[in-house]
Amino acid sequence: MSGCPTCNPNSSKRTDVATNHINAYTAQTKSPRLTLIDINFCGKKGRVCGDTGSSHSTAGEKMYQVFKDKRLLFQETMLAMSLADCQQTTGEALTTQVMIEIEGRSVLTRFIILPKAKGNRTLLGTDFLNSAGLVLDVKNPFWYFWDNPTHQYPFGEELDTQSIAEKMSSNNCQLREGKVKV
Repeated sequence: MSGCPTCNPNSSKRTDVATNHINAYTAQTKSPRLTLIDINFCGKKGRVCGDTGSSHSTAGEKMYQVFKDKRLLFQETMLAMSLADCQQTTGEALTTQVMIEIEGRSVLTRFIILPKAKGNRTLLGTDFLNSAGLVLDVKNPFWYFWDNPTHQYPFGEELDTQSIAEKMSSNNCQLREGKVKV
């Protein structure tokens, strides 16, 4: 007869279990639904994320580095931001304007740069999407220009080709001797 209160509701007996070792695994996977779009800027090719949840375009860390290498002019500003989790924060930011080329069209785009952010992705916000006339069709993974809906462009794939196995890590935790109540 089981002493488990779930398996045997008549049992109120607790079982002591001793453990001192846990394996914890972390794995990163690719998101299949990113709205990645190929662009050209400052003589470079880039793959950036079209983001209808962002009102302003934001240059990621890599794009910001290209801007610095090209010695673009930046304007300092204080920025009040509302993040996806509804938290509001104020911080230092830079802005600059860059010509973005996309499928033969050019759009002068104002980018916000968070110079202290590391590893952030470039986002083309609704300011760019509206100016360029882009329509994102997330259900059928492609985008098109509003004035030519029959010419559709597929969303790009992640450029990071590191395999999932290489990204997976194992962490062994040795716990002190003791008993855990179950």
